[in-house]
Amino acid sequence: DCVSKVPLESDEGYFNSYAHFGIHYDMLSDKVRTESYRDAILNNKESIKDKVILDLGCGTGILSMFSATAGAKKVIALDQSEVIY
Repeated sequence: DCVSKVPLESDEGYFNSYAHFGIHYDMLSDKVRTESYRDAILNNKESIKDKVILDLGCGTGILSMFSATAGAKKVIALDQSEVIY
């Protein structure tokens, strides 16, 4: 199993890259990106309505909020980044 051989510390760089407000501000400020995600979720409400949504690596939770707006039964948003939790 390849995954079991990867040291836990190897994730540190990835999570640290999201550990400051700037990256989240940049992503939320990217209007095309944010609106594209919003439109993809809201234009596919039938796939989300009454479902339980698990948003791993949710960051600011914007996709979770879109999912709730689309009619998800329940939304669980989890993030490991220091700045979020």
